[in-house]
Amino acid sequence: VDYFDDELTHEQKIKLIQIAYNSHQKKGTVFSIEQQLKVVLGDFEIIEWFEFGGETNTFYILTKSQITEKKLLKINRIVKKL
Repeated sequence: VDYFDDELTHEQKIKLIQIAYNSHQKKGTVFSIEQQLKVVLGDFEIIEWFEFGGETNTFYILTKSQITEKKLLKINRIVKKL
């Protein structure tokens, strides 16, 4: 498992274990980030650089969920590990 946090629910931990192989196979891709963020964030959308005219290999993560500082740190850790 690329990302693990003691504060995750039991269900989230199981889901991360279930997707670990596929996520690891595609490490460094948007697919891998999406797979793990689905477990932690739920509803979100990744907008890649070519969709908004940004710098190559950059992206935005959009969500309707309330983002706390704690949740932002989790997202940041996931992205950095992948």
